[in-house]
Amino acid sequence: MTTNEANELTAQLWRQRELLEMLLFKYEEERLLRTAGMTRWLAHANREIEVVTGRLGTSSLSTAVAISSLGESWGLPPGALLRDLAEGAPNAMWAEIFTDHLRAMVEVITEIREVRAQTSATYRANGEIDHTEQSARLIDTVL
Repeated sequence: MTTNEANELTAQLWRQRELLEMLLFKYEEERLLRTAGMTRWLAHANREIEVVTGRLGTSSLSTAVAISSLGESWGLPPGALLRDLAEGAPNAMWAEIFTDHLRAMVEVITEIREVRAQTSATYRANGEIDHTEQSARLIDTVL
């Protein structure tokens, strides 16, 4: 096990969690703008969602590679996921750290899905194009 590799992954997971929180915030912001009738700002909110989604995509890819690499150094099969690291960690400390990251990410992703579902329903009800599909596909790949 390389402690340095695990520490670097932990830092990546924190950054990814921050991006997930930012995406949730942007969805909430968009919902509030729409609810308040401030449609003038919706295009800006949509662009901000796209920016965060792009950053999250890049982060997710590098995090997946780091997870797989660390998993292999811990003797896990290639393509390990965060859940696999938490379950296959060589000691209780790393198991707890990765379990905490996993739990927190599942919670925020659940919230994102709920807000996105509300937003998507509103778009459909208004006959508008649902721009949230890209982020929905990305969210499904994070864990």
